[in-house]
Amino acid sequence: MCWKKMSDIAKNLEVSKDVIKYHKKFIDKNEIMYENGQVLISNNGVDLIKKRLKKSKYNDSFEKYTRLKLKSIEDELKLIGESITHTQTDLGLLEQIRQELNEDFLSWYCQKEDIIVWADWRWKFVRLNDLLDFLKQK
Repeated sequence: MCWKKMSDIAKNLEVSKDVIKYHKKFIDKNEIMYENGQVLISNNGVDLIKKRLKKSKYNDSFEKYTRLKLKSIEDELKLIGESITHTQTDLGLLEQIRQELNEDFLSWYCQKEDIIVWADWRWKFVRLNDLLDFLKQK
């Protein structure tokens, strides 16, 4: 029986060693041998890996499609990251506006909304139009 190193198998099949490691899990233990810290796979095991690599309906453009799809996902994640950054900036701006507003605004808003006592949780109900109305009447 002829045995081959995983790195040689990967090179011959033009796949990464990680792909061979993954498919090794599905090979019978009798087709795998360990020697000097290296994993060796029998010819029968290599044939089993080959069968698992390419299905009969394998599409040559699949790899290209997969790479394009991954690139698309990466781009979407970048946009989400940028959006989060902008949101954090917007939240920082809102916090800065809150700090700049004085008791005049709180009194005005409480009177407008018939609020007896102001509480910080009420900030989430203050709209931009409220701020604009306050600034116009000043």
